[in-house]
Amino acid sequence: MSNRSPSGAALAVLHIAALQCGQVTQLMAPCMPYLTGAPGMTTPYGICCNSLGVLNQLAATTSDRVASCNCVKPAAGGFPAVDFARATGLPAARGLSISFTISPNMDCNQ
Repeated sequence: MSNRSPSGAALAVLHIAALQCGQVTQLMAPCMPYLTGAPGMTTPYGICCNSLGVLNQLAATTSDRVASCNCVKPAAGGFPAVDFARATGLPAARGLSISFTISPNMDCNQ
């Protein structure tokens, strides 16, 4: 039996596979009532904030952030009811900093 740890390449593969669009979508879902302007949703609530924090932690590297942006971009275009002024301000409202503006036309290569 070997006590060797996984090689750097194996760890890289595990890390790349860690952030997938299904995960990004699932983490963004609790924010949809706020983002679509549901009645009474004037501020993002707890589970939305927690989910964004988890997503921010998972998207720790530039490649992770590009991948998450590429997941959010088609979803942003598929929800015409999303208030993109709210979407743009959501990360800052939760004390997070992201390198792209959430919109259907966002540039994920920033």
